[in-house]
Amino acid sequence: MNTNLLNYKSMKNVRTFFILLAFLGLSVSIAYAEDANQLKTTIEAFDHGGTGTLSCSVSGNTVTVTGSVTDATNGLGMNINAGVTVLWKAVYEGVSSTGASMIFFYGQGTFEVAAGGAIVNKKVGVALGINESGITIKVSGGEVKSAGTAIWNNYPTGVVEVSGGTVQAGGTGNAIYGGLSTITITGGRILAQEGYAIKNVYGSSSGTLTISGGIGFAYGTAVTDVIDGLFTVPPVNSAVLVAWNKDAGNTTYTEGTSDDIFVLPAIVTAVWANQGGSGGILGTLGSITDFIPIEGVTVETTGIEQLRNTNYELRVFPNPTNGQLKIKNGELKIENVEIYDVAGQLLQSKIVNLQSDIIIDISHLSRGTYFLKMQTASGEWVQKVIKE
Repeated sequence: MNTNLLNYKSMKNVRTFFILLAFLGLSVSIAYAEDANQLKTTIEAFDHGGTGTLSCSVSGNTVTVTGSVTDATNGLGMNINAGVTVLWKAVYEGVSSTGASMIFFYGQGTFEVAAGGAIVNKKVGVALGINESGITIKVSGGEVKSAGTAIWNNYPTGVVEVSGGTVQAGGTGNAIYGGLSTITITGGRILAQEGYAIKNVYGSSSGTLTISGGIGFAYGTAVTDVIDGLFTVPPVNSAVLVAWNKDAGNTTYTEGTSDDIFVLPAIVTAVWANQGGSGGILGTLGSITDFIPIEGVTVETTGIEQLRNTNYELRVFPNPTNGQLKIKNGELKIENVEIYDVAGQLLQSKIVNLQSDIIIDISHLSRGTYFLKMQTASGEWVQKVIKE
C-alpha cells in the first residue's frame, strides 16, 4: 500500500505533498469533494485494489458509506469539507506498510465510524490517519483496528471522539496516537498491547484528554502504561482503566482472581474470567462491564464442583442471555438453583420443588460470566452462563 508515508506536519500545503509523492512514484487516491455528492462519486469510483465494493448514499451534507472490501492494497484519502460528515458503515480491510494508513483525511469535516462499520489494517501500519488540521474522527460503533496503530493524529485542531465501538492496536502500536489534538472518550473500548491505549505523539505535555466512560487497556503495571503520562489525565471516576503485567511471566490464572492486574479508579473490579472460549480480564465499574480477551492466557475455572452424568438430559438456554434462563431437566429433578459470580460469591437462590421446566431471571445482573449451580438428588450440576 502506498499512502501517507511522509511527515505531513512538514508540508507547506497539500499540493506540495502530492508533487513529492508523484516524484517518489507513490500511488495515493484522494477523494476531493466540494460537496457530499462529489464525495460520493469519488468514493464509489475508488480503486482499492482488493475485493468488493463501496456504496454511498447522500442525505443533505451526510454521506453514508456501506459495502465490504477485503484485501485492499490502496489507501483511501478524503478531503472532507467543513459541514460534511462521512458516516462509515462499510467494512474496509487490507494491508499497508509501516506508517501508512488504510484511510486518511484532509479538510475540516467529520468522519464517523458507526455500528457495522470497520476499518482494519492487518499489517503494522495505521487504520485511520488525520493528515491536516480540522478533521474530527468519531467512533460511535463498529471497530477501528490495526496490527500497528489504530488512529493517528498530531494536528492541533484535529479531534478524536470515542463514544462506542472498539479502537484496538496490536504489537507495539498505540490505539490512539495523538498529541496536540483534543481526545474525548465517553464510551467504547480503547485496547492496546505493548503500546498505549492513548499515546502522546510529541513526548511533551500537550493536547487535551477527557475520559468519562468506556474501558482502556494495555500491558503494564500502572495507569501510565495505559495512558501516556505526558497527557494531563483528569480524575477518572466513570471509566475502567486496566493494565496487565505481562512481564511477570504468568500465563495461567485462576478464575475470579486479580493477580497481575492493575486498575484505575480503585473501585474498579477486574478479575480473570473465560468468555466465548477465551481467557481474559472482566472489568466492572457500576453499569460498565467488559471482557478483554488476552491471547496466550489460560484461565482455570473456580473450585465449584461439577458433576456430569450422561444418563440424564439437562439443557440451559438461551446462553448467552440478556434476561431469562430456561432450564429443561428431563428426568433429573432439580430441588434448588443458585447463581454465583466468577469469584464464587452466591448472588441468588431459588427453590424449584422438582419442577421439570424452570425459569431463572438474571436481568438485574451486570454483563459477564456466572455459574448456575443446580442441586439434585444425584448431586450438584454446574453450568457456566453468559449475561449480555
